[in-house]
Amino acid sequence: MEKLAVEILAEIFGMAFTDGGYTARSVALVNKHFNAVSLPLRYNYVALEGSDGKFEKFLEGFMKACEGYKGSTTIRVRHLFLDANISAASIYRHQGPREKSPVEEVSMTILRTVADGLETLTCANFAPEIMQDLAAEPLRFPKLRELTVSSPVSGLLRSNGINPSMLDVPFPVLERLHIACAGMKGWNVYAPNLKYLRLSALNDGFLYNDVINSM
Repeated sequence: MEKLAVEILAEIFGMAFTDGGYTARSVALVNKHFNAVSLPLRYNYVALEGSDGKFEKFLEGFMKACEGYKGSTTIRVRHLFLDANISAASIYRHQGPREKSPVEEVSMTILRTVADGLETLTCANFAPEIMQDLAAEPLRFPKLRELTVSSPVSGLLRSNGINPSMLDVPFPVLERLHIACAGMKGWNVYAPNLKYLRLSALNDGFLYNDVINSM
């Protein structure tokens, strides 16, 4: 395979790196040539679980790769799965405003860093406030087509009061939205091109009536 043209290798790697990062990391260890060719494709699909500092390690490695890369293309994360691993108990034991956990804080840093290239995003086991955070200024997802958000607790959040123009909406091309437990009004404003809505974990049906009525 080392004799194959770089363009062909890149095509092969692009089709192979779809398992959250395991294959990409393995290919990078084969030799220096594979490492160099695979670098701009290595972060296409990323899956992270909030334990053992994985989020911090990923962010550090991604920033280092971007800073050291001299190629003509841009290193991007196109498909991202984040599992904050937050339990319902950890959310319920706070009375009043709850401070974000370290995993939630670094998650937002990751999202601010990779938002420009994201096409699909899943935020699993976050506190319901993640819905507000994703739609907050100045975060923008210009290429995001699919979004899934889940929380271990139910909660309906009102929009943050921002009424963005069509030029700066957070999700200008979002078409598919999957909400599990956490909901937020105002998606007709934040995602004007939304076509498909999926609602899961209907523990509190009235929450979703408000979401649907606001779209």
